[in-house]
Amino acid sequence: MPGFSGLDAVLVLQASGLDVPIICVSGTVERTPLSTVMKSGANGLHHEGQPQAPGPPIDRELRDAEVRRERRRAEQAERRMMEELRRSNEELQRFAHVASHDLQEPLRMS
Repeated sequence: MPGFSGLDAVLVLQASGLDVPIICVSGTVERTPLSTVMKSGANGLHHEGQPQAPGPPIDRELRDAEVRRERRRAEQAERRMMEELRRSNEELQRFAHVASHDLQEPLRMS
């Protein structure tokens, strides 16, 4: 797209916080700007003159993005479970303290 480079696309997506794979497709042979794009965060590179279609790298990056999403979901679920466990332990400690106090009260009265 005239006036909008692969690097621009990488920067826009990074700023958005979205985890979207970026495969740069280029019709030029010059690799220097494309290597800059790759170092900036693009996930793959395909030259239009290459004999193979860009399908396999795209499929790989889509699978990798799904793995990252699943990992984030699992980490979030783990954090929620740990917080729930922490709250449960606090409630259990409060209950044990009250129960201990209640059980000791008859001994104090004797």
